Amino acid sequence: MASSRQASVPRRAAVLVATVALFGCSDSSGPRLVQVKGKVYLGDQPLTRGSVSFRPQVQGGSPGPEPYGTIEKDGTYTIYTNQKPGAPVGKYFVLVVATEEAEQTGATVTPKSLIDPKYADPDSKLLPVEVVENATPGQYDLKLTE
Repeated sequence: MASSRQASVPRRAAVLVATVALFGCSDSSGPRLVQVKGKVYLGDQPLTRGSVSFRPQVQGGSPGPEPYGTIEKDGTYTIYTNQKPGAPVGKYFVLVVATEEAEQTGATVTPKSLIDPKYADPDSKLLPVEVVENATPGQYDLKLTE
């Protein structure tokens, strides 16, 4: 009888190890992220500075994390969520902020916007985007009017 119990201990240990490997050792917390890269244009020229943030389109409930990215000198951006590359699949409104280097006049610093401020207004909802698996090239490009 003792030998059948001893034989079941390694089997239980193997099941436990397999379960932990499948479910318990994952370093990922939160939703699965997919790669989001694009380019921001002002008219037909790349916007050379600024940031983008993806605001989840939600009806009630918690909106979840807010993906964001920095616009590079060539107009490209990459989205991060909680400091990890990518964004959860879903629908978003994109906000864009782009200002010149701030000029200090007296005690106040007044940055000048390089784009129409409506693109930074959370209520404007001008730039809807849907993050999907296997996006087509250019799917996340943003075209702003001057």
